Amino acid sequence: MSSQTEKVKIIFGLKIRQLRLDKGLLLSDIAERAGFSISYLNEIERGKKYPKTEKIMALARVFETDYDSLVSLKMSSQLEPLTDFLNSPTLSALPLHIFGIETPDLVELMSGTPSKISVFISTITELSRTYGITSDDFFQAVLRAYIEHNNNYFEDLEQAAQEFRNLCGITKITSPNSDLLEGILKEKYQITVGEFSENTNSELKKIKSFYKENNHKLLINRYLTTERRNFVLAKEIGFQYLNLKNRPFVSPSIDKETFEEILNNFRASYFAGAILINRDVFVERLTYLFASPKWHEEAFLSILQLFNTTPEVALMRFSSVLSGHFNTKSQYILRIQKDAASATQTLKKEIHLNGLHPPYLLTNPEHYCNRWSGMSAFQKETICSVQVSEFDITQISFLEITLLKNSLQSSDNQYAITLGIKINDLLRNTIQFINDTKITRKIVNQTCERCNIKDCLERTSSPIFIHEKERISSIKEQLKSLN
Repeated sequence: MSSQTEKVKIIFGLKIRQLRLDKGLLLSDIAERAGFSISYLNEIERGKKYPKTEKIMALARVFETDYDSLVSLKMSSQLEPLTDFLNSPTLSALPLHIFGIETPDLVELMSGTPSKISVFISTITELSRTYGITSDDFFQAVLRAYIEHNNNYFEDLEQAAQEFRNLCGITKITSPNSDLLEGILKEKYQITVGEFSENTNSELKKIKSFYKENNHKLLINRYLTTERRNFVLAKEIGFQYLNLKNRPFVSPSIDKETFEEILNNFRASYFAGAILINRDVFVERLTYLFASPKWHEEAFLSILQLFNTTPEVALMRFSSVLSGHFNTKSQYILRIQKDAASATQTLKKEIHLNGLHPPYLLTNPEHYCNRWSGMSAFQKETICSVQVSEFDITQISFLEITLLKNSLQSSDNQYAITLGIKINDLLRNTIQFINDTKITRKIVNQTCERCNIKDCLERTSSPIFIHEKERISSIKEQLKSLN
């Protein structure tokens, strides 16, 4: 919500609407008695207009109440749950306009059944407290929803990246390297680039970069790979070129962020991927790859090697191009981290396009299926792997492409990035190698605890949820037999 003034308009409109509904009157009834047009009264109720004093007094006479009661910010007990909602810092931080929603529209929807909304808000609050859901968790979920809503493809950022490449004279086939990116930062934005080492402070080990706004200096962890360094530089250019003022200055962020900062960080990251991996060149190379009836790992890796970026950026860019150019929107992206010390594998990141597809993140301490391409990649220790995974529950198949890479925290730690693409008639017509018999095919599931696959050699935990379901079915059958 943009201002206190907007909040006052909404509260006044909610009061007028509730008073009208309590009397069982139509908009036309109140408009006629108060001497308003129906459209003007509708704008008041929607929180878009705030009437002058004489018009408020006219409404007070119609509703047989006093002026002070109408202009007071105190709401009736029936509408009180909405007061907390309107005063919520989370609502204030959310730019609802990115979803095409205006605050008055949302509040109007909620005001229809305030008692039910009160219970709903209380339930959400209780769940958040029980499971330790923070505002950052919520904002990250909203960001994922925003990415998924747009199918991970943003034409405005694609155009901005192309305009930038043209402005800087970057040719179609060039993937900018560190020298070029540093030169652009210095020449166009007067930003100098330096380095810091974790040796000076061990707490800095996980920090990739820090932008010092006061002296226009970008400090980068000296142990970053060349590809990560390129991305850091390209993202800083994104912040500058897109004029994103509200932003994190440390990567990864160490402070509590507003949603605008989180959103702008994503926009700068997307822009960085777009200038590092030219869309048109990527589409051309992928079109040739897809036309082959056989999967060629070397050909795929050679395409990625054209671009100076990380596996994660490459697969995120792959996802965007599939969605925006090849119209293949049913996808998921997973980031799985393997800890060197404990050997545990953790799902760190997920994005689902065009619906929620398994596998997905669970809060319960369960064991994710080791048959996933991303999980099995750690055992194979191959840079790239491809597999067709059919999920046992839904019987829906996905083409999974996984890239393996060492993480920043330790050269022994690894992460796997998986792009899963739903196999349907559209994908079969687009990617000819989907029927290549040499591609590994596996039946997979969400977790071991929920898996009904028999004789699974990769299982690390018993199927307790399946056993519980069987136990309940047995009880029901026994109950039926009772006289």
